[in-house]
Amino acid sequence: MFPNVGTFLEVVPYKKLVWTNCLAPGFRPVEPELPSAAGAGSFQFTGMIFLEQIAVGTRYTAAVVHGSKGHRDIHAGMGFEQGWGIALDQMIKFLQGRGSCIE
Repeated sequence: MFPNVGTFLEVVPYKKLVWTNCLAPGFRPVEPELPSAAGAGSFQFTGMIFLEQIAVGTRYTAAVVHGSKGHRDIHAGMGFEQGWGIALDQMIKFLQGRGSCIE
């Protein structure tokens, strides 16, 4: 399990989810750790998921904004793009099992 601490910035049911690891609970600013020599370390980002109803289902759009190019590089090195795709596949499978309208 990967520990995550952050804050939701905006929640619009069935439409939008925005969160950041730049703020801890209570909206307390978080200072990221410096990357280690191996390139590991904390990084700052804000993640966004947008859901839009379309004629054939739901359009899912994910976006991320990083605190710096270095933070983006750390996150990319962890395989976050592939990981977010895997998380989406898992969510679809879960929803299909619940008898939702997802095709």
